[in-house]
Amino acid sequence: MSSRDLTPLADPRPLLGSLRVGDPVGADHELAGVDASAGLTLWLRGPHGGVQVDIFPRSAPQPGVVDTQHFRLSYRGALPTSAGKALCELLGARVATREGDWLRAARGRTLGAEGAQRRVRQVSGGRALELRVAREVSFHALNPYVGCLIGCSFCYAQGQLQPWRALLRLPDVRWGSWVDVRAELPALLRDELLTAPRLPIKVTPVVADPYQAIETKERVTRRCLEVLASTPNPPPVMLSTRSARVLDDVELLAQMSGVWVGMSVPTLDAEICATLEPGASSPQERIEALRRLQSAGVTTFAVAQPMLPGDVRELADALAGVADSVTLDTLHGTYAASPHFASGPLHEAADPAWQRARLDAMAQALAARGVPLWRGELPPALCGEVRDTA
Repeated sequence: MSSRDLTPLADPRPLLGSLRVGDPVGADHELAGVDASAGLTLWLRGPHGGVQVDIFPRSAPQPGVVDTQHFRLSYRGALPTSAGKALCELLGARVATREGDWLRAARGRTLGAEGAQRRVRQVSGGRALELRVAREVSFHALNPYVGCLIGCSFCYAQGQLQPWRALLRLPDVRWGSWVDVRAELPALLRDELLTAPRLPIKVTPVVADPYQAIETKERVTRRCLEVLASTPNPPPVMLSTRSARVLDDVELLAQMSGVWVGMSVPTLDAEICATLEPGASSPQERIEALRRLQSAGVTTFAVAQPMLPGDVRELADALAGVADSVTLDTLHGTYAASPHFASGPLHEAADPAWQRARLDAMAQALAARGVPLWRGELPPALCGEVRDTA
């Protein structure tokens, strides 16, 4: 068995059996989306609105409401506690009947494959387009890589991906030191676009930055963009990164219609960024990348997340000059960055109250400069492009 036979963290969808999008879940819910890019997340629609159910290994740090032998289930949504638990119990029973066989097969493929112990693995399989739902808006996530060499120590993806690696008995190595390269993804994408609904595509940096250093060699992101650029009536694309390597593709991005390119810039303090985001471009390089993208005619946005120390007015001025819009969010746990937040200049930034106050201050500063703000997974205008042209 070659390293090409490896799949990224093993596809957990078989744990659901025959359950597919559109199928009923219980008496009053319907499966609206499934994302297996960082574990297994389900979106359901029901009488109380949308519900998100996460299925993750029991070794993961997040709490849950229902346990199986190897997995834990939790939910998020505006529904009664009893109803949320009942949904998790229903789905947990489905997982429990399949987890033993799935885990044995997944471990067998992983442990028996050449290259399984490598920090950089060539993997195949899975899906290109993962259907996600956020605030009742459906979109596709596209992940050219799984695992990230940029290694942001506060990244919440490590809380999702590292427990899956442990479950599959892959090497116990730190977040930021491994990556799975999905070299066959462009071919999968080309095939799936033939039948997939025309929804926005988010080239997401959550499980891996699309322009981490290995992209210079592998060019998986570039080849996916070429597929999208050659697709008739392509869906709008949103791409976010922490790397100025995105400029390698500025000419291609400028030729594509309906593309949004964003840069995460949580602070202008280069020392803080070097500490927390060791493989990322400097804040100044990120600002310059946005400037060049905007000058090329690409719609740009900035992501300020998490809130980090630095002059709010200076950051607002810098973003106002290069970003067509900005989205803000707070810290979602310190994870491997805990020692950095324990003392020194980052100490107060770990306080949720400080995060909320800084977000409010940033929102006011950006609004005063006339910069449009948005919250959530996608900018509303990008979603509008689909509704207007579908």
